[in-house]
Amino acid sequence: MPYYTPDTGTSGLATTGGRGYRAQQSPLGEALTVDGQTFYSNDGRFAENVNAAILRSQYANWASTYKPIEDELLAAYKNPAVKAQATQESMDLFRRGYAATQGATDRRLASYGLTLTPEQQEARTRSSNLQQGLGTVSAFNGTARRIEDRDKQLLTGFSGISRTGGE
Repeated sequence: MPYYTPDTGTSGLATTGGRGYRAQQSPLGEALTVDGQTFYSNDGRFAENVNAAILRSQYANWASTYKPIEDELLAAYKNPAVKAQATQESMDLFRRGYAATQGATDRRLASYGLTLTPEQQEARTRSSNLQQGLGTVSAFNGTARRIEDRDKQLLTGFSGISRTGGE
């Protein structure tokens, strides 16, 4: 009895995972063809050779289908360019948002007809610079943590577990 699954189509090929296997009788015994390579059942190493051919076929399929995806994900792991770009974008976003907030505060004070004395302006500038510096550091650290979490997810298959609340 041959070790194959007959195809219901017209080709007479058995298919497993898109690969063709064909069994037929010959003077050398029953023949099994795996990806164009024929093996005869009278050979003492028939099962070993067929198994090796099937494994090679499966490996070739994996190498052409899944390995490029894995390579792309591994290239993204611990990529300093990705981290630098994400960090720069988050800090720029924070700075733009902070500048917009400062502008809104200035407009609100002006709408009430208030002007700050030079001492008040200096105190506000110091406070503003401190807040902006702390916010920039916070944006940098938050982005670094998210990149680290993303890298861990790349290695664990995106389990969904994250330090930042399951993002």
